[in-house]
This record gives sequence, C-alpha cells and structure tokens, in this order.
Amino acid sequence: MGGALLTGWLRNNFPISQLIIQDPNPSPEASDLIKQYNIAVYTSLDKLSLAPSVIIVAVKPQIVKEVFPPIGRLSNSNTLVISAVAGCTIESFEKHLQKNTTVVRSIPNTPASIGRAVTTCIANSCATNKQLAICDQIFSSVGEVYWIEDETLMDVITAVSGSGPAYIFFLAECLKEAAIKLGLSAELSSKIVNATVAGAGDLIRVSNITPKILLDNVTSTGGTTHSAMKILMKEDRFRSTIEEAVIQASRRCRELSE
Repeated sequence: MGGALLTGWLRNNFPISQLIIQDPNPSPEASDLIKQYNIAVYTSLDKLSLAPSVIIVAVKPQIVKEVFPPIGRLSNSNTLVISAVAGCTIESFEKHLQKNTTVVRSIPNTPASIGRAVTTCIANSCATNKQLAICDQIFSSVGEVYWIEDETLMDVITAVSGSGPAYIFFLAECLKEAAIKLGLSAELSSKIVNATVAGAGDLIRVSNITPKILLDNVTSTGGTTHSAMKILMKEDRFRSTIEEAVIQASRRCRELSE
C-alpha cells in the first residue's frame, strides 16, 4: 500500500523536497522510484534532525509494534500521524504516541498508484481543522476521500474497499482463463478482459445508475448474458460467496486489532 501511495503522489507532482521515506528494505518498485526521484531515505527515524509534521504509517499490521518506538519519540501535539495499517485502531496507535497526538485512521486502496483510490478516514478528538484538511489533501491527490465518525465501520470498509481490488483482479483472471480454455489466445484474452472490466467499472462510476439496473439493462431474457447469469445466480451461490469473503475479511481485520 505504501508503494501504491508513493507512486500516486509522484504521478501527481507531490513536492519531493517535503517527502522522506523510512524503510530499511524498500521493495524493488519503491527502490526504483526512490532512485528516479532522488527521494531521501532513512533506515531509522532516529536520524532525523527535525520531527515531521505528518507521519504516514503504511506497514503490515504484524510489525506495527516494531516501527512505533521512534515514531512515538518524534510525535507531539503538533504531529499528524496517519495510519494506513489494516486492523489497527486509533486507540492502538495512541498508546504508542505522546499525549494529544493527532491520529487519523485511513483505509486507502492500491488504485492510488493511478490516482483512482478510495480512501476512508476517521480522526481522533485531537485533530484540528487544519490537520484534517492536510489529510484530505494528501489522499484526495490520489483519488476520492470519505470521512466517517464510527470507527467500528472501518472493518467492513477494509473488507470492501481495501481488499476489494483483489476481488476484481480475481474475477478478471477467472474470465481470462475461461476465454483461453474456449480458444482465445492469452494475449487477446488479456486485452479483452482488462478492457471489459475497466469499462464496466467506469460505466458504474459515471452513469449514475445502480449496478442492479445496469445488470438488468444488459440481461435480455433468453439471451447470452441471461444464460450466463442463470449459472452465477444459481442458488444465489455467487452472491453468497462474495458475502462470505467480505465477512471473512472483516473478521480478520478485527482479529488484527487484538
């Protein structure tokens, strides 16, 4: 997620002079961007001479406790700490930070890399209007931003939008494999499926028509789509599988907070 955000910010001309990265082992993709844009990289935040005004934590939840000691030492009442860590509650962040540190819990997703992310945020009571505006600006530069007031909703939001791109990627891969089995080349299958999935997503986004109505509009009784949908809707198994997947992801998000 950190790499996707970095890519999106750089695509949108984020001021590089204001950006530093703390990562003892950057991914190959991140390393390429770091070299290309000559971004300052630190193996430890302890080496910073000045505390950052904004700290964005985008790591796996399993290593949060490892990265927080130096963040805790740097944070103060003027610091905005933004979490992009799945499952980690605001309270779990606050206990590692100095008193009255502003914490924003966010759930972005990987389309941030092309400026098409969906990010949902919630802030603790310490947040000022200026800090909220800064957070909004950071994430709106890579997509859409939504704010909520009930943190318990973040688990299902993580399951839907945070993990959601993976569900779409899997659907695209399944369509591609089916097309290849029926005779299309891998190259043509990829092009057709990718364009179809992207086009369908754009249609939902810009048409202001619900997915249900779009589905009804394309499903003529007795036609090819109707024939296919009878398989997908048989015993409601496709819908129930999606629901089960979202429930499981939401449950796992809660487990990561414990």
